[in-house]
Amino acid sequence: SMHTLPGAQIADNLRNLILTNHGERLGLYYFGANLKPILFELGSADWESEAIRRIGGAVGKWMPFIEMDTFQSAVMPNEFDGIAEIVLRMTYGIPSYDQNKRALQITLAAGG
Repeated sequence: SMHTLPGAQIADNLRNLILTNHGERLGLYYFGANLKPILFELGSADWESEAIRRIGGAVGKWMPFIEMDTFQSAVMPNEFDGIAEIVLRMTYGIPSYDQNKRALQITLAAGG
């Protein structure tokens, strides 16, 4: 559906930016947070910091008017098919638009 409010459009664009991997956007190879390559590194101690770094870098480059605030991740294992769900929760603001804090939750799947 089409958004008529700038805040809703920015939220949708941010979700798309985070979910996009390098090479998926025609003409903009490096567009996106490129999280797919690190999904299989969930066991490493620095997975969350690498995800934060990638998301922050993408936001800084493609949507610099957004200020990231908090970031949390949780791994929800699925014992039936070996595919874990990774839930990313973040809060952010758009100071040039208003002073409201917004939240975004994204769920990714990592095969086992």
